[in-house]
Amino acid sequence: MLRVERLETGRDSITSDYWRGIIGDGREDRDAIRAVSPAFLADRVQAPILLLGSTDDTVVRIDQSRRMNRALVQAGKTVRFVELEGDDHFLSDSATRIQTLREMEAFLAEHLSQ
Repeated sequence: MLRVERLETGRDSITSDYWRGIIGDGREDRDAIRAVSPAFLADRVQAPILLLGSTDDTVVRIDQSRRMNRALVQAGKTVRFVELEGDDHFLSDSATRIQTLREMEAFLAEHLSQ
């Protein structure tokens, strides 16, 4: 099975430098980042959400997916949260990829028929 290697993490990593350049510095630009953060805008969601998060994702950490789910639930939004076990952001494991496709199919069948 082909797996993407884990990215270096930490405040001084290349990954952190990349995201600071894209969205800003988490300390210095906190208010601006918070103003556009999906977790803080959950009350504005108008469509049902299928939220998938994987326990081994190094791009979008599982705690971020869990936080978004909590925000959507607290805002009273329609959300289906699926926590995928042991796969990466790219769904490298075929079993997880199949699970994701099945979840998408069921979610779309439910919500497009309304």
